[in-house]
Amino acid sequence: MGFQLPKFIRIGGNTFKLQFNRVPDGSNRFGETDYANNVINIGSQNTPERIPSTLLHELIHAICTDRHIDMGENEVDNLANGLVAVLQDLDAWPWEIAWPGEKESYKEGASGY
Repeated sequence: MGFQLPKFIRIGGNTFKLQFNRVPDGSNRFGETDYANNVINIGSQNTPERIPSTLLHELIHAICTDRHIDMGENEVDNLANGLVAVLQDLDAWPWEIAWPGEKESYKEGASGY
């Protein structure tokens, strides 16, 4: 049993709004962090199974920026996928995730960014 994904997440001194279906420019990116507007976008091309890794991936980027940590894209991917796998194996992934308006939610399954 989890809880609903929050609409806002605080990272350091910044509060980021979480949005779904909003990766601009039609790119094939699964997510992006918009630092100018404090928005984390999770793209519509994500499957429910991919959302946890994408969300953690973007949160790690935001944390690294806030803490001035230089981490490349591959390192962020690997860390996000590893954290999702551990949290799911421990049944500790806290959020029920579904696209807005959908009844099905995602709590466990394959990870992958």
